[in-house]
Amino acid sequence: VAHTSVPALVMAALTGVLVALNNGRGPEFMLLMAPPLLALAIYQTWTARLLKRRDELDRLKDEVVAVVSHELRTPLASVSGAAMTLQRSDLREDYRERLLTMMGEEARRLNRLIDDVLWASMSERGLAPKIAPINAGELARISAEDASTMAPEGLFIHGSGWGTALGDEAQVRRVLNTLLENAVKYSPEGGDVRVGAAVHKGFVRFTVSDQGIGIPEAERERV
Repeated sequence: VAHTSVPALVMAALTGVLVALNNGRGPEFMLLMAPPLLALAIYQTWTARLLKRRDELDRLKDEVVAVVSHELRTPLASVSGAAMTLQRSDLREDYRERLLTMMGEEARRLNRLIDDVLWASMSERGLAPKIAPINAGELARISAEDASTMAPEGLFIHGSGWGTALGDEAQVRRVLNTLLENAVKYSPEGGDVRVGAAVHKGFVRFTVSDQGIGIPEAERERV
């Protein structure tokens, strides 16, 4: 009713003006058609924007499904291949331990991906974050230590910082973990990855820096 009331009123006003003209009103009476026509044009523009926004959301949902499917397929393929290899009776013990370690890491990665999907679903329902004081420096150090367990040889991850902030610690840690995973993934030549936290203009700013290949210029705006 709300969406159809505007065009209904506009059509009623135009009909009234046309009836008045048909009954012999002067040509100047046609000026009364301007407001309804202007209202109709504004309404059409607003509707077009809504449709464009809907199409953008549909495209984003398709993109998210494609990305999640790709991210889930990679650890599943690793776990599946490792499980098949572990069935071999002639497998060396050191290689068996490496495969088991890798399966554990991929299982944790799968768990994080599932948590991300569930969190996105919860966010769409408008659930409020759990706001509490966060020790920014401690969170930076813990995130660095967790990321160090999956870092390849030659890549060193450091965490430091200071400051206290109000926020949802679980979600802040989720963002830091995602940035650290990318830093590890795109630092094939090793080097240092640093997680920091400091007070900046009344807010706590977290930073994650690495010496990897970087983000292409064309993709930075999307990030």
